[in-house]
Amino acid sequence: MGKTGICIVLCLSLLCACSGGQKEDTLQAAMDFRAALLNAASYSFTAEVTADYGERVYEFSMDCVCSGGTTNITVTKPDTISGITAQVTNASGEVTFDGTALDFGTLADGNIVPLAVPAVAADSWTSAYIASAGKEKDALRVHYERGYDDAQLLVDTWFSLKNNLPIYAEVCYNDSCILQMRLSDFQEVA
Repeated sequence: MGKTGICIVLCLSLLCACSGGQKEDTLQAAMDFRAALLNAASYSFTAEVTADYGERVYEFSMDCVCSGGTTNITVTKPDTISGITAQVTNASGEVTFDGTALDFGTLADGNIVPLAVPAVAADSWTSAYIASAGKEKDALRVHYERGYDDAQLLVDTWFSLKNNLPIYAEVCYNDSCILQMRLSDFQEVA
């Protein structure tokens, strides 16, 4: 092999090493976030959700507290349903309401109800398969695969590069984005 061949091999090796390092860094950030959640007694956040049924769209906001596989939700907007609470158990996907129940219907062929999206995201962050991670604009985007076959939901979450906290998430089913969630006020609860 001549000098030109050696230079090409070295350049390719360096390019592969550089790109591999970035992938490892972004994946490590996703794993660090997962470890922090698993070590936290509980954590809370605010979620602004958009549920897209195709012919109609619902928007609502909620305060969420996650602890031990359970997400407690309190609807804060719109005012007409403000104060309604629900508890979602991540393992079973069961939603239990305290008092009034909301009937938005289901999405993804019955695999999710809109109020459960914070629990689906939280469960993805702590236990779903991390299919990929990479920098996208000013954020880290992590792609989670949750479930299998006809029940599989794809959860993409964007994290702030400043503090590695989630700022936005999307849930997709059969190549369609069905739920979007803007996240704020993420914090560990003492």
